[in-house]
Amino acid sequence: MAERCLINTFLSMKISKNKIAQRTGRHRSTIYRELERNAQYGCYMPGVAHELAKERHPHPDNKIQTNQE
Repeated sequence: MAERCLINTFLSMKISKNKIAQRTGRHRSTIYRELERNAQYGCYMPGVAHELAKERHPHPDNKIQTNQE
């Protein structure tokens, strides 16, 4: 979620996607995919993006949550 907020901040500052990738330490294709998959109505919102990603991958955050004991 923190990285998604950072991406949104850079977008609002009109920083290019390639520069966002450099500044976040991610590959540029990762940034492009993130924006393509999670933008709604042409707008990227980190909270919505996070929820969409969680819906696509509905697994627990860690293995401890899956252990009933």
